[in-house]
Amino acid sequence: MKFSTLAFVAIAALCIAFSAAEENLYCGICKELVRELESDVNNTGATIEQRVDAACNKIAGSLAAICKKLIDGSIDELEAALNSHADPATACKSIGLC
Repeated sequence: MKFSTLAFVAIAALCIAFSAAEENLYCGICKELVRELESDVNNTGATIEQRVDAACNKIAGSLAAICKKLIDGSIDELEAALNSHADPATACKSIGLC
């Protein structure tokens, strides 16, 4: 009985740790993306989608597909946060990634 309880607690702790690590990864990618978009001064004529694609490719490398998928449903909210000059943490929190 003690072993099964200990095993359950260990598994629960691992699940919580994995969830927190995943959340931190997503938050980190988002904040880096926002910083990149803020520093993108050559964005004339590019849509927000094009800018996000380019920024994800630049900052995320092999994680570019994850970066794009994370932001995919939140483009309008992200654009609004950028237009309001929100800092990266606030922008990412507003779209649920931090």
